[in-house]
Amino acid sequence: MSAWDSNRFKLLETRVKETLAGKRHVMDVPYFIFLYKPELEIECLREFKGLASRLTKEGFSTEIISLASLMLDSLQSLGCLDESFLNLEKEKILMICQNTKSFC
Repeated sequence: MSAWDSNRFKLLETRVKETLAGKRHVMDVPYFIFLYKPELEIECLREFKGLASRLTKEGFSTEIISLASLMLDSLQSLGCLDESFLNLEKEKILMICQNTKSFC
């Protein structure tokens, strides 16, 4: 299992604070991306909640946006997570496997 990189997250926090203080140039609305390994998801969420809390205490408005939640909401609203849709997709995969004579 990978270890959490506190130094890299502290660098992100520093850059966020510098941007909010006007010390770093941005073209539009500032946003930040932090890549992490999937097994660090819980730690990452905990760290971002802590960062948002610290920024709020310093007088900044914060918003954490979960792309996974947005994607699930979108797929659900499009009907892509309905059982009938999923069954249709499984049937298509099986048909492709049969047509290509592959072992799926």
